[in-house]
Amino acid sequence: MKTRLRELGKVPVVIRDLWKGFTMAILGVTLLASSLLVPFHTFLPAWTYRDGYYIIKPREQRSLSIGLTFGSFVRGMLAVRGGDGHISITIEDYGGNTIIDDRRVSDKCFFEFQPDKMEPYILVLSNGDGVAQETIYLIVSIYYYNVFFLLVGVTLSVAGAYAMLKRERTMNRELAQTLEATIARNKFR
Repeated sequence: MKTRLRELGKVPVVIRDLWKGFTMAILGVTLLASSLLVPFHTFLPAWTYRDGYYIIKPREQRSLSIGLTFGSFVRGMLAVRGGDGHISITIEDYGGNTIIDDRRVSDKCFFEFQPDKMEPYILVLSNGDGVAQETIYLIVSIYYYNVFFLLVGVTLSVAGAYAMLKRERTMNRELAQTLEATIARNKFR
């Protein structure tokens, strides 16, 4: 009788352990799905940013490198002051492929893109046809939330599945031991 009560006392522990693994797996799948479906850059602050003032003389071109990770999202703003108030902006990947075409900017320009490679991207500012020096203020915001939630989601899913599998193996071993003990006890009666 004491053995049966002891075995019944283990049931809540088993259910709790399985529930922990199941909860981790469900949370992981939820984060994994949200990383692919939710545009976090629309309502969360930038993970990191780069800003600065740049002076570009007439007929000068300036290249700025931005190191990015696959899955990140980039938003930028460029403000032009002084001179004739015009500048050209182009964004290229490291191989020279154009991501954002040559845009003629006067006053302000906003841009955004999602890199498809894990490499530096080049922001090219050009005052090629200008006759006066331009002062540029540039801010580039980078969002890594989708990548972060993807990695956390995969980690939680795997950890939850592993925890459930480990607990199931332990339960099977304990059940086999209990059955063997019951069979052995009934054999000698």
